[in-house]
Amino acid sequence: MIRPEMKQAFPIVITPDGNNYVVYVPGLEINTEGHSIANALEMAEDAIGLWCITTQDMGQQLGC
Repeated sequence: MIRPEMKQAFPIVITPDGNNYVVYVPGLEINTEGHSIANALEMAEDAIGLWCITTQDMGQQLGC
């Protein structure tokens, strides 16, 4: 169970790219994309979550 005090917000930058939207998470230096703004936001949430899990699995300190 995730405790509320463990949640953190990450600013994102959404840029249109043809029919898609590219999302950049500058605090984590990761990119993802989606076919709509809503889908791009979902993809960003997934990418941030995966980054946090991977960082934890590698035994590094989390900022998540």
